[in-house]
Amino acid sequence: MKPYKGSIKDWYVFYPSPEWKPQGLGYLIMGTFVDHGQYAGCSGSTSWVVSHDEGSGEVETLNSRYNLIGDPIREPLTYGGK
Repeated sequence: MKPYKGSIKDWYVFYPSPEWKPQGLGYLIMGTFVDHGQYAGCSGSTSWVVSHDEGSGEVETLNSRYNLIGDPIREPLTYGGK
């Protein structure tokens, strides 16, 4: 099982440029890490999301697992601002 890295608040879905060679579901989660061992209080992104349970807020990435706090703060953002 992948390590649990904490919660993310003020989050949204980000679809990077196709040049990034998307993996998993093709998007990252951007937000503020609440209780991550190295990045608590910092804004950043996860690695590629491979599963996202919208009911529980649990996200699995290529490297880790997170819980999303609340609803997204904006609509998904696509590379180029769309």
